[in-house]
Amino acid sequence: MPLNLELERTLVARPHSRLFNRVALAAFTDLSHAFGGPIQPDTGEEIRFLGDAGVGLRAEHRIGDTRFLTRLDLPLF
Repeated sequence: MPLNLELERTLVARPHSRLFNRVALAAFTDLSHAFGGPIQPDTGEEIRFLGDAGVGLRAEHRIGDTRFLTRLDLPLF
């Protein structure tokens, strides 16, 4: 069962702009329980939990009537 958490803070919001409607900074984490996973090379034990955490940048754009989101994520752990 995976658990995902993401917190986001808007840095710039310009609703009528075409290039960058909104730019935000995000922090994220993911955690999952591994069933029958691989063995850790250092200890020889089974891996029970997998996870990561990091920061990211979100930019919302608009071209014509189409809106889309560009994400740049940097995992730190």
